[in-house]
Amino acid sequence: MKKRLILQLSCLSLLVGSAPLFAADAPTVYGLVKKEILYIDQDSAADRREFYGPTDVDGLESRLGVKGALPAGDALKAMYNFELGLNSSLDNAANGADERIRIRAANGSLGSEKIGFLTVGQALTLGIGRMLALDPFYGTSLSALGTDYVYVAGWYRTPPLAPRGAVFMNEIAYSTPIFAGLKLNVAFDNNDQTSVERTTTAERWWTTSLEYDGDFSGVKLALTGNYGNQDKDGTIGKRERDYWQLGSKVMVDRFSLALAYTANQSWSTVANKKVTDNMWLGSLSFKALDALTLAANYSITNFDKNGSEATGGLTGDQQEFAFGAFYAFSENVSTHLALGFASRESKTALGAAVLPKDTTLAKKDNDATLAVTGITMKF
Repeated sequence: MKKRLILQLSCLSLLVGSAPLFAADAPTVYGLVKKEILYIDQDSAADRREFYGPTDVDGLESRLGVKGALPAGDALKAMYNFELGLNSSLDNAANGADERIRIRAANGSLGSEKIGFLTVGQALTLGIGRMLALDPFYGTSLSALGTDYVYVAGWYRTPPLAPRGAVFMNEIAYSTPIFAGLKLNVAFDNNDQTSVERTTTAERWWTTSLEYDGDFSGVKLALTGNYGNQDKDGTIGKRERDYWQLGSKVMVDRFSLALAYTANQSWSTVANKKVTDNMWLGSLSFKALDALTLAANYSITNFDKNGSEATGGLTGDQQEFAFGAFYAFSENVSTHLALGFASRESKTALGAAVLPKDTTLAKKDNDATLAVTGITMKF
C-alpha cells in the first residue's frame, strides 16, 4: 500500500512538474452594438441640413469577436484574436469603400511577460490604440478621429490621432517586456500586398511606439510617442511619408486631461518637396457621478501652405470642438448625447463642387453644427 502511494505521488509530481506555465483559456466571445442618430446643419452655401441614422459610427461599427490564449511550451503562451466589423446601416451607400462586413482583427501572438510578445496578422496599427484612448469621444461621430466629419463640406478625414487613416493593418510586431513602466513596440507592414498580381500601389511601413505608464500617489500618467515611416508608395511615385506623434494623459481622481500632437510629413507636387501638416488635440473629462461622465474635446489641423499629395493639396485649417455627456445604465449598456462644431477654412476657394450654393465661387470657408445621440451595448 505504501509503495503504491509513493508511486502515485511520484507520478503526480512528474505531471505537475512538466505542466506548462500557462493554462489554456476558454475562448471568449465578445461583441458590441453601437447605433447613433446624427444631425448636421451646415453653412447655407453647402446646402446641407439633414438627419443620418440610425447608423453605425463610420469606422467604429458594431462588431463580433473571439479571443483566447493557449499554452506553447513550458514558458510561452500563444494568444489569438478574430474580430468582424458589422455595419448594418451604410452611412454613405454611394461610396464603394463602405463595407457591411469587414475584418477588423485576425492575429496571433507568441511570447511571455519575460521576453515580450511577437504578433502577426491584422491588428490595430501600432501606437494608434493609445492615441485613440486620449479622446473621450472615441467611438462616437464627434470623435477627433474625424471619420464622420467627412459629411462637412471641404473636410479632410485624416485626423490628429490616426495620421495614416488606416486603424487596422496586417503587420509583424514585437513588444518588449515592461521595465520601470516603459514598453517599446516595433512593427512592419506591407499593406496586404502578398498576391502574385500585386499592384504598384503597395505601401511599406515601419512603425515604432514607446509607451510609459506611471502612478504617483494617485496621479496616473500615460505617455505615448509614435514614429512611422513609409519607405514605398506607388501612388505618389515611391516618395516617402512619415509622421511623429506625442500623446499624454493625466488622471486625478474623477478628472482626466489629455493632450496630443501629430506632425504628418508628405510630398507636395507644387513645392516639389516634403511638406508638414500639424495637428493638435486637447480633451477633458469629469466623472460627475458614478454613472455620468461629462467631456469636451478640441482639435485643429493646420495644412501646409503648399498642400500635399496625401491631403489632395489642401491648405488652410480645419477645427472641431465637441462637448457632451455619457450615461452608463450598467457596465454593459450606455448612452451619449453631444453637440459639436466644425469649421473648414481654405487658402483658396472651395468651389461649387463643395459649396453648391456659393454663387460667387469665391467662398473659402464652411461651418457646421452637429448633434448626436446614441446607445452602446457590449458583452
